[in-house]
Amino acid sequence: MSTGVATTLHFMYPAFTTILMMMFYNEARKLSTIIAVTLAVVGVGVLSWQSDGTVDWRGVIIELISALCYALYLIRVNRSRVRDMDALKMTFYIMLLGAMIFMGYALLENKFEMITTQTQLVSLSIMGLVSTVVTNPMLDCCRKEYWFYNDVCFRCPRTADSRYFRFDFSSTSL
Repeated sequence: MSTGVATTLHFMYPAFTTILMMMFYNEARKLSTIIAVTLAVVGVGVLSWQSDGTVDWRGVIIELISALCYALYLIRVNRSRVRDMDALKMTFYIMLLGAMIFMGYALLENKFEMITTQTQLVSLSIMGLVSTVVTNPMLDCCRKEYWFYNDVCFRCPRTADSRYFRFDFSSTSL
């Protein structure tokens, strides 16, 4: 399965989130929402077919499970006390859990390898630092409802209906 198709399948999580919210949290069942979810599912189905007319069902199932798990994660985080947790602390716990899962898998499969060269150490360090230094401030920024466009910061105040945003494009500094 190509990475483009895999990414497209993973991005079914908004459809899964919508369906789960309708099923378990009494989210409004609007016709427009149902049509949008149906079109998304049909579109992803069309994109999943390969040029020779076959479908890699194993890859499709794995990616759909990934999308479902991410949808469940989003719902659970937003419906629990974790919602108010500091972004850095939440990122730490998520990364710790992921590291433990990958470590367990590597040990089970006997594929655990130590870092043996300086290039490996530098590459892993840069990857870890860049992803942490870039993503954490952006996550914190979004949680504070500030948005960046071409290095200009805009404030995004909520309207009376908290599901929708209106953008205030006046220059607001943090």
